[in-house]
Amino acid sequence: MKAILNGKVVVGMLRDFGLSEYEARVYFVLLTLGEAKVTALTKRAYVPQSKGYEILDRLIEKGFAEQISGAKPKTYRAETLRRVASKVITREEKFIKRLNNNFESLQRVAEAISPMYEKYGAFRLFSPILSRRQMWIRASLQSAPLVQELEQ
Repeated sequence: MKAILNGKVVVGMLRDFGLSEYEARVYFVLLTLGEAKVTALTKRAYVPQSKGYEILDRLIEKGFAEQISGAKPKTYRAETLRRVASKVITREEKFIKRLNNNFESLQRVAEAISPMYEKYGAFRLFSPILSRRQMWIRASLQSAPLVQELEQ
């Protein structure tokens, strides 16, 4: 339990949720204080006060905090860990699903272009359609070192 109370360890775990170093520090302090103003948060989190509002705006955007007072100085409150974890897990599940879909699409593309690669080579796949003369010149240039080796 002692290791978990270490602030660096907690900040490291919060960074796994997609937070920057400063965001993790401010969120951790916000969790411990419950509600706080920017000055108190930045002072206890050891982050520059000039970055305070920017950091809190990003935490709100990511769903880690909420602004509870619009009057200056503004007051903020942390979202519960359970709610944050649920949002992060949902976001990551969507990301993994998108990766799987992209993988399947890329696999189909690779299978489709494989015969073209074998026939024309890599230069043909990503260049505009070449005239027969241009293709012949490129093929000749590619095989020139081989011809020179055979002649020697």
